[in-house]
Amino acid sequence: MNNTKKIVTLMSFLVSANSAVMAESVDTELVLLVDVSGNLENSIFEDQKNAYANSFRSSEVMDAIYQGSKKSIAVSMVLYAGNSQQYTAVEWMKITDDNSANAFADAVQNTTAPFTGENALGEAIGYASKKFGHETGNTGNGYESLYQVIQIAGHGIDNATTPRRRHRELNVVDARDLAKADGVDRIDGVVSSRCDHDLENYFNDHVIAGEGAKTEFYQIEKDVTPMLKDQIVSELITGASVPEPSSTLLAGIGLLSFTIRRNR
Repeated sequence: MNNTKKIVTLMSFLVSANSAVMAESVDTELVLLVDVSGNLENSIFEDQKNAYANSFRSSEVMDAIYQGSKKSIAVSMVLYAGNSQQYTAVEWMKITDDNSANAFADAVQNTTAPFTGENALGEAIGYASKKFGHETGNTGNGYESLYQVIQIAGHGIDNATTPRRRHRELNVVDARDLAKADGVDRIDGVVSSRCDHDLENYFNDHVIAGEGAKTEFYQIEKDVTPMLKDQIVSELITGASVPEPSSTLLAGIGLLSFTIRRNR
């Protein structure tokens, strides 16, 4: 979704009669989408949790947050496995300083994988897209921004998203394209060597999307913290550079809101 369309969406939200509470404005909304299929029997998820916690406790991530005009972000963590197995492990939290970053890191480290099984990556992308709220045409999540990102930590290809086509990757492509059409600006991938599949190329061809999107590959026995941290920093710096609506547009929003109130 381009900025003009996104601003119009935000205008609709701002003047909605059903919006009893105004959303908090942040630079970026980020969903960490983590594959836990088959993970109850191994340490991959534990390693990823530690890596995310270490990343959000780092000065590099805080420096990236402070580059935005709001100097704040909202972030949530979603775990996924098979069809209809998506779980919001950490609800939206606003990060503005070291204390709030540490609180999010603690919440991440306290999560547990609630299920195992097949891999429904396409379903997971659709679930994550809806979490952004008004920007993607869904129920408000308490935050608003001009930049929405899904970062996927995956270790397998989709084998469960419906419908079960002969070429299963088309389900993922459909989910990715719908998320983009709904307003998600960027989908990145961080993939491991757990499976024999060529996951890096699989993600490049069927999963990632948006300007600056990329897939990073790591060996399971290696510390994934530097890679996750660099990916997060890249996402936040890009979000920080998204231009704010012009003063003329903001004045128009105010006038429209005033007119609607007078006509009630």
